[in-house]
Amino acid sequence: MALDKKTGKIAWKSEGDSSYASPVPFALGGKRYVALFTATGLVVVSPASGQKIVSYDWKTKDNSSCSDPLIVGDKIFITSQYGTGCALVSISGEKASLVWKKKYECHYASPVLVGDCIYALVVSGWLKADLVCISVKDGSLQWTQKDVGAGGLLVLDKRLLILSRNGELILAEASPTAYTELGRAKAFPEEPAGPRAKPIVCWSGPVLCNGRVYVHDDRGTLVCLDFHGK
Repeated sequence: MALDKKTGKIAWKSEGDSSYASPVPFALGGKRYVALFTATGLVVVSPASGQKIVSYDWKTKDNSSCSDPLIVGDKIFITSQYGTGCALVSISGEKASLVWKKKYECHYASPVLVGDCIYALVVSGWLKADLVCISVKDGSLQWTQKDVGAGGLLVLDKRLLILSRNGELILAEASPTAYTELGRAKAFPEEPAGPRAKPIVCWSGPVLCNGRVYVHDDRGTLVCLDFHGK
């Protein structure tokens, strides 16, 4: 739904079932749109009225579309877990068509775009993920870095900032040729040890705002790190 930011009144509601992904605004052909990755597919709507412009059916085992749709020019990249895979969908007027589809699956971590490549944290097991580099052109795999174990990633000055599931921040090159790690550090304070102690788990990705990076774990701990001049 869309809300009036001054009054909080509902401006419009879209049809269909929601899921976990966030709405993503984008521009195409001089017009503004919003991409919604719902429980049953990709839907592009007008931000002013909520009117559906185009849709693409995308069904998952548990109606779980968790990672945000990624805008790639006049195309949109979507990915889901539970045996669904990923796809690049072309948007032209009121028509959506499949460009290519592959097996790579993201759970909650949203993919990012740098140049002609998509970088994504694909599921490799329970609470495990591999970092992959995929060609936008045909979906071919450029390289894989095993067991990054990610909660999320973002682009920081054309580099990848990755938050692992155990709370480490990893800085790596966004290179189409190979994985190159530049450094890593623990983002959260040390937890007390003991027989009942459980490791932290990070489900949400890092957030960048005004030179600071914010990270959050499953226990409610929020950490802010200053990246000015780094």
